[in-house]
Amino acid sequence: MSRNIKQRTISCIPEFSIFKPKGILNKNTEVIHLSLDELEAIRLIDYQCLYHNDAANKMNVSRATIGRIVNDARKKISDALLNGKILKIGGGEVHLNRMNDGNCVFCTINNDKIERNDLSEKCKICSTLKQ
Repeated sequence: MSRNIKQRTISCIPEFSIFKPKGILNKNTEVIHLSLDELEAIRLIDYQCLYHNDAANKMNVSRATIGRIVNDARKKISDALLNGKILKIGGGEVHLNRMNDGNCVFCTINNDKIERNDLSEKCKICSTLKQ
């Protein structure tokens, strides 16, 4: 019996959720599913160049778990690119952290624009609440 999957913390929702090769019809093409936590791991490690340990801390998982997540994600992305498959992003056991290192992830305003009190943190520009 396997353990329940712990929710992983992500800091962004992608603007685009489907990528497909040009000229390929959706009907006959295999779809590769990339979960939101896999995308977040790729974003942190490959795009932002964080060390695995730092990325694991941001996602609230162990270093070994982040390693498995990013390896699975890289295999899926490679398969889609090399074999002309559709890449669909979404799903997974995730929790959206709306404030990232004191910055609002939606309007990317820095710390001095974040209103703090005992109950919550709220961005003064877009009113996003930290969860």
